Amino acid sequence: LCNQFARRQAMLDLGGFNEALYPNEENALMDELQKRGGKLIYDPQLIVHRRPRRNLKAFAKMLRTTPFVPLIGACDYLNCLGDSLVGWLHIKIAVEAAKKFSDPATGEQDKVFYRGKIEGAKFFINRITGLVPAKLENLKKDDQSAMNIPEESFAV
Repeated sequence: LCNQFARRQAMLDLGGFNEALYPNEENALMDELQKRGGKLIYDPQLIVHRRPRRNLKAFAKMLRTTPFVPLIGACDYLNCLGDSLVGWLHIKIAVEAAKKFSDPATGEQDKVFYRGKIEGAKFFINRITGLVPAKLENLKKDDQSAMNIPEESFAV
């Protein structure tokens, strides 16, 4: 369950969540509540808004404690990592190319080659690596709607 409300006293009477049962502790709690005569109510129109993780450390903690979340965002995360690493390589190439381009001993044909390396690096960093921060912010929103797709929705 993503969100659950309970009366405080009912939670205290049950001893709270048994964290040893993670990630299924809420189901055990609800089962015990019903055994003791408690009532469960489901309201599909209830909407809960929450803020994304405060920082990278909080996001990393969420990744460690929610097993399926890394799988949902793995492709996007790995793409961000790859785009960052390739951007870093482009910077290294552009720095070396700039040195060669500025060297008076470099011929005109080679200067054209080095200018291409510098412009290619600018393009990649501006168009690809530049999108990484926004993609990571999107990942921090922790959209788990893919986990709500009923198994029956998948064609076999």
